[in-house]
Amino acid sequence: MAKLRSGLVEEYVLDLCSPEERRLVEDQIKQDPELASMIREMKSSLHKYCQDHRSPPPVELKSSLQAKIKELKSSDQRQALPEEKALIRKLRRHRMAAVAACTLLLLAVGILVNHNVELTNAYAQLDQEYDRAVTDRQLLAKEIDDMGGRFQLVSDLSTSHVHLAGTRNAPQAIGVVYWNEARQEAMFRIVNLPSPPPGMSYQMWADVDGEMKDLGVLQNGSGTWLELPFIENAESLNLTLEEGSGSKHPNTDQIVISGKI
Repeated sequence: MAKLRSGLVEEYVLDLCSPEERRLVEDQIKQDPELASMIREMKSSLHKYCQDHRSPPPVELKSSLQAKIKELKSSDQRQALPEEKALIRKLRRHRMAAVAACTLLLLAVGILVNHNVELTNAYAQLDQEYDRAVTDRQLLAKEIDDMGGRFQLVSDLSTSHVHLAGTRNAPQAIGVVYWNEARQEAMFRIVNLPSPPPGMSYQMWADVDGEMKDLGVLQNGSGTWLELPFIENAESLNLTLEEGSGSKHPNTDQIVISGKI
């Protein structure tokens, strides 16, 4: 594939090239779809630019031209010398080249502006993705840290595994509380627990000398780990179903799971 000289494509668009050069460009267009697309876009942009910037001729232009034509016809006009004709063609060519250069400059500016907008949008999207990646990394680090803490508590030989069995209110419910008096830590693992009915919630209680101590309201579903406050001298742990977002006193008729420490 022959290489086109610099500026030939622009001259082709402006119809300034020779017949031989026109055939050369058209041969290249047949072989290069990208070149054909670029030339179509340049012609379309040039046409749009001319349409957008055209202005109607002055009203007095017609009468002025008629007077000039009449004056030329009545005068003895001499034929232009070959040198003058060549100069006129050269000036016309330079003028058209200048118009082409200005048009291409406008096209280049438009392309650069569009490219800058695309880069700005891409940078903003990349910045958002980076923020999400940082957030995900922080969440993952916290999850790993939580898993490490749970593993240390569960694997500690001084940790008691308190199995909470389902009552007649929820026979299939199962839970495990990891209770460590030495570390003063407690963790509740929900193994199987149905979602509470609408308008109700689960609440954990510790039985200390016959008095139920509130250990907090549970918001999560099955398969989660929940940290519990540690209370000394607790004899048993009980999960009840309470109305609303919890109660100051347990509804012992609605104990779901229970187990002795």
